[in-house]
Order: sequence, then C-alpha cells, then structure tokens
Amino acid sequence: MTSFMIWQYRISHLFMILFMVYFLSLRYRRWMVILSSICTYSICVILDEVGYRFQLGTMALMGITLFQAMCMQGMAFLLDKYRDFRTLFTGFTAAVYVLAGNVIGSILYICTENLALALVMSAFFHAAILAFLVYSARKEYLREQKYRKEGWMGFSLVPAVIYATAYTIIVYPGNLYEHIEYGVTVVLLLMLIVLSYYFIFGYLAGQRREEQLEHNNEYLRNGSRQLVHEVKILEESERKTAILRHDLKHYILTLYSYLEDQQYDKMEEYLKKLRGDVEHAGRRKYSQNLVLDSIFSYYGEVAERENVEFDVMINVPKELFVQEDEIASVCSNLLDNAVMAAAKEKKKRVVTVQMKQDETRLLLEIVNSFTGECNVSGETGLPASSNGEGHGYGLRSVTAFAEKYDAFFQWRTTGGLFSVQLILWNKKKEA
Repeated sequence: MTSFMIWQYRISHLFMILFMVYFLSLRYRRWMVILSSICTYSICVILDEVGYRFQLGTMALMGITLFQAMCMQGMAFLLDKYRDFRTLFTGFTAAVYVLAGNVIGSILYICTENLALALVMSAFFHAAILAFLVYSARKEYLREQKYRKEGWMGFSLVPAVIYATAYTIIVYPGNLYEHIEYGVTVVLLLMLIVLSYYFIFGYLAGQRREEQLEHNNEYLRNGSRQLVHEVKILEESERKTAILRHDLKHYILTLYSYLEDQQYDKMEEYLKKLRGDVEHAGRRKYSQNLVLDSIFSYYGEVAERENVEFDVMINVPKELFVQEDEIASVCSNLLDNAVMAAAKEKKKRVVTVQMKQDETRLLLEIVNSFTGECNVSGETGLPASSNGEGHGYGLRSVTAFAEKYDAFFQWRTTGGLFSVQLILWNKKKEA
C-alpha cells in the first residue's frame, strides 16, 4: 500500500461521510452527527495505517476494507431516522460516489507521478460531484425518502451492482496501474450513475408534483361540491321556511280553535308537530365553528338521502388552533369516503363521528360500516380506491396533512367497520 493510496483513502473516507451527512434524514442533533463522523473517520484511518505499516496481504486488506464498509454503514444506520433499505441505498450510493474521485486521482498519479497534484485533483472532483448532487438532487432525494416507503430494496441493487462492476474492472483481469485505459471506462460508468440519479430523482420529483397538483384539484373539487350542496341546503331551508310562513295563519287559527274548545291535548300535540316542522326547516347545527358546521351539515344531508345513520358528537370551539381550510379538507375527504362506503352496505349503514378540541390537542375519529374487502396499495400503504381514475387521493391528502403537522394518523378495519383516527397537537401550547 503506497503513500498515495493512504492519502487517497483518507480523502475518500472524508467525502463519503460528508455525502451521508448531506443525504441521510438525520435523527440526532448536530453534535451527535459530528461525534459519530469523527469516530467513524478515525477508525477507518487507523485501519488504513495498520495495513500500510504492517504491509498486509491482499486478503487481510480486503478484510480491512470490508470492516471499514461495515463501520460506514453502521454510522448511517445510527444517524438515519428510517433505518431500512433507504439507509442502505444511501450508504451504497456514497461508496459509488467516492469511487469516481478515487479513479480520477489514480489516473492522474499514474500519468504524472505527482502526488500533490493527484490528491488535490481527486479532492476537487469529490467536492465538485458532491456539490452537483447536493444542489441538483438532495432536496428531491430527501423528499422521496420521506414519502416513498416502498421499492428501496430494488433501488439499493443499482449502486451495489454498479460498484461491483466498477471495482471488478479496476482489479480484474489486470489492475488499474497495469491497464490505465480501464480507468476511462470506470469513470464513464460512475458518471453515468451520478447522472442517472439526477434524472431519476428529477422524474420522481415531477411525479410527486403531479400528485400534489391532483391533490390540489381534489381539494378544489371538494370545495366546489360542498359549496354547491350548501347552496342547495340553504335553498331547501328557505323553501321550508317560506311554507311555514305561508301556513302560519292556518296554524294560529287551528291553535285558537283548540284553545276555545279547551282541547288542550290536541293543542299540545299540534304544537309538538309544529315544533318538529320548524326544526326540520332549519339546518341542523353540529358545532360552533362555521366552516366545520357547513361540512358536517352537508354530509349529514348526503347520509340522510342515502339512508345512512349519521351519528355525530362534536365539541370544538369557534376558533381552532389549526388552519380551518386544511382541517376542513381533511374532514371532507374522510366523511366523503365514510358516507360513500356506508351507503354500499346492505345491512347496517352507519357513520359515527367524534371530534373534540381542548387546549393541547384536536381529536378526530370517524367510523363507518363497509362491505367487501379493504385492498391496500403497495405504493402508499393506504386503502386503494375502487372507483377508478381520479379517486383515491383523499387518504393521501390526510396523510400529507398529518406529516406536515407531525400528527398521529392511523386507520384499521375490525368486524365490518372501517375507522380512522387523527390526533393533532397544539404546538403553541407545548412551546
């Protein structure tokens, strides 16, 4: 092991750690990240020194390299919040990334035999590639890690196979020092993986934007649908009120005749009927919050038309600690799914809602009866819609809301009932 290789390894260890710090979704504070990075880097450097000082054989050096790789991956799993194939993918990618700078530095050293120039240019290429990836792909990469939970095992095979291929070209059938022309092939191969990451995550980002656009369109559709039905509810309420006003004279004369004849029982019965007509003419109020009240009133009317029992218990103040339009969208999506699913049930059609807010949290739970099986999407981990294109974004929207506000959200099915629960904490009160 030459002096050039020792210094080259030290540089590559440093940039590999930097890559992982930038591209992992870190779970610890900065001091923990720095301490872990220093410990990992120190272990790798010490192992390189051992191999250099004692002139170890090929098998021993391969063992050292394997142990260093395990240390790097161990650091990644320690620091990453996910600790699954997403972490493994980042670690494999870091190994591929530093290999490109190492090969370029080796080619320069072979051609010029200038140690300082080769090391400086190797570090420069490490830094340039890292800066390019951080600037062009990091934001989308971290977003995909957060929202895309499936498929990372397959993704991990790509950098692993690329690394194995490049390493094989370097050492077999002859090493890079004997066949410098192999270096060009390796560099092109590694640059291909760098560019492919740029385009792959650019494509995934575009797909994510399309999903967000569809979510926004769904939100607008929900809003316009609610507005149309709210107008219909108001028109129906006004029609019933107009009928009551028209019949008021008749009601008074009837009551007066009962009073004159001292038929108090009939008078009481008539007043009860009249009170029911008056209550039915107005829109039922569910909560003090006007926006939520409008949504629950609308879906109450829908449930009544579909012969679905709509049992609601709401205890929320007039002012909420969360954005009204966002929580309204959440309620609308969940209620739409619940009423639609309950309406398909042949036996028991029921939707029950509990919602309350205190100083620390807002709780929402919706339970509905449903028939058939609940099919889960492998991509999202959420129940898949059977209503075709343009549907199935409701629960995605709720999940996005929960992730945005770090809220608790879960769904489950038990005994022919589908339930969702959302708990949102008041961050202002916690502060």
